[in-house]
Amino acid sequence: NEALPAEALIRAYNVDNPHDVVNRLLRINEKHVSIMHLPSRLLAGGSLVIDVRSKNPGHWIKLTQDSVQIVQPSSPFIVNMAKSELVIFCEVVLLVVIGVVSGARLGWPVAMLTTLTCYILGNLFHFVTQLAQSGGLEITSYYTNMRLKGVWYYEVGSFLTAILVRVLNMLVHLMPDFRRFDPLTFIKISRNMPWQVLAADIGWTLACVLPAIAIGYLLLRKQELA
Repeated sequence: NEALPAEALIRAYNVDNPHDVVNRLLRINEKHVSIMHLPSRLLAGGSLVIDVRSKNPGHWIKLTQDSVQIVQPSSPFIVNMAKSELVIFCEVVLLVVIGVVSGARLGWPVAMLTTLTCYILGNLFHFVTQLAQSGGLEITSYYTNMRLKGVWYYEVGSFLTAILVRVLNMLVHLMPDFRRFDPLTFIKISRNMPWQVLAADIGWTLACVLPAIAIGYLLLRKQELA
């Protein structure tokens, strides 16, 4: 069947509504992206299931982990850039508020250092969280752990490292997670940034900024009363 084109039978449905099945016939071109449009109702509720089968006997369709992707519709570049700039603006506002609140009681060098520390720890949120789950020197290779396990200096170092990582993990959880500000992903793939993503970033920024402003006001008020 080499003369026949590579075609795939696609069955798509939502696990919450398995009777609402959408069938598509998709011609697959090797080393090219094949695009298939599905109704948005399939994304409502539970998980989306996509069943891919070869139409012609003797043909094989190989799928890797990222073979099937759900992408947002394209949008004008200027609109996407404006949304991304708003995300960057939210991040800058949060940094400015942290710096101003820190400067209410501290000198400007210490306030800048505090802001920089918050930014660095905020970007290391997921890394430190995963590190805390490993704990101590367990992050080293399995061979090293087995070879040095029971050696006193290795055990002491592992204990001290575990304490340090736990303290760092506590500090990280007190900082805003700056990694949630992601203005470039949608621009790089030329896809529309959903308004829900932008609204979530704005809401999360306000949730962090308003308490910080209240703390800064109380610090200034206390300084005036003193």
